[in-house]
Amino acid sequence: MSTVRVRRKLESETLHLPELKPLIGRTVEITVVERAAAKSIPPVDGQGLAKHIGRALTPAEMTQELEEASRPSAELSVALKHKVDYSQVF
Repeated sequence: MSTVRVRRKLESETLHLPELKPLIGRTVEITVVERAAAKSIPPVDGQGLAKHIGRALTPAEMTQELEEASRPSAELSVALKHKVDYSQVF
């Protein structure tokens, strides 16, 4: 038993699949599965990347950029309602 996987965009109801030529005359099962469209990646404007072209970031620069990207700005931060009780910390 052989398996042939073909991925094509259907343009019509008539298929031309030369990959199946060796199976002509045999009983086969044909399954068609619609694939979800790939998620589009938003375009990069290049402004954030321009300062890094041609050089590697230092660990300090990597840390700074990670913090800038992952932490909310001060005006978006919410102060904790309760302080940490360090007597309860292991």
